[in-house]
Amino acid sequence: MTIDRAGLAEFLRRRRESLQPEDVGLPRGPRRRTSGLRREDHCFLSRMFTSGAREIATLRGRGSRAAQLAELLLERSEEFRTLWEQHEVGLRPDDGKNLVHPELGRLELNCQTLVDSGQSHYLHIFTAIPGSESYQKLQLLAAVGDEA
Repeated sequence: MTIDRAGLAEFLRRRRESLQPEDVGLPRGPRRRTSGLRREDHCFLSRMFTSGAREIATLRGRGSRAAQLAELLLERSEEFRTLWEQHEVGLRPDDGKNLVHPELGRLELNCQTLVDSGQSHYLHIFTAIPGSESYQKLQLLAAVGDEA
């Protein structure tokens, strides 16, 4: 089988450009020469996916859909196998989030995630640094919300 390296490179470049770091929960960072995801972003996301799969498979145990998916990926993906063998668990993106409110504009928030593993529920709690511009905006939003 012959691989069209130029075609593959073009395909991968277009796929990386189609996603922005914010689309997958990563910070944009100060130095970006091109739009889209960089190779190191892909590397981090692969490690994070594997970490999450290990965590879920451990919580759910053998026979679960998560465990079956992990077994399938271990059989078919060398990259997944390599990452799985590193035993990384709990790998998460930066807790900082930038949200744009339609009336208040940009909010720089910290995000804490609480997990109910028995029900697969996630609760995201957003807070701002006291005294910051985002904190003031959240206070305003809370006041407006009480009036509605």
